[in-house]
Amino acid sequence: MPLAILLLEGGQAAQDNLRDTLKATGLKPRHGQLLMRLSQGGATSQQDLLEELDLDPSVLVGLLNDLEAEGLVERVRDPADRRRHIVALSDKGAKAMQELQGQIADVEARLFAGISPDVRDVLRRALHSVCTGHRAAKDNHCG
Repeated sequence: MPLAILLLEGGQAAQDNLRDTLKATGLKPRHGQLLMRLSQGGATSQQDLLEELDLDPSVLVGLLNDLEAEGLVERVRDPADRRRHIVALSDKGAKAMQELQGQIADVEARLFAGISPDVRDVLRRALHSVCTGHRAAKDNHCG
């Protein structure tokens, strides 16, 4: 089977498992992705989130509205440029992120139970390269 099709099917399996795991929290996989980004990279502008996560602006605003309503993120005007919003995890969001990381680790353990930790690391690096290359190609209008 072509690798691209396997990646598509594997991605769907991961999304399905994450969705089922997150259902109890009321979060969706995209919410988790956004919280993870803020947890790992710290506060950032809404524009930078759009570019990094490759989302439509209306989708990002909807996700941020959901997370802000739950008290998980905070949006404040950038003091250096009042037209920009800075998005950061709230204290509640940071605590939720700790729980979410445990849930994601459980999903990974189930999904990749038949793969050794060394092979998981190789797969993680390879997929990271694919994602990085895809983003770079889009930025350069190559793809």
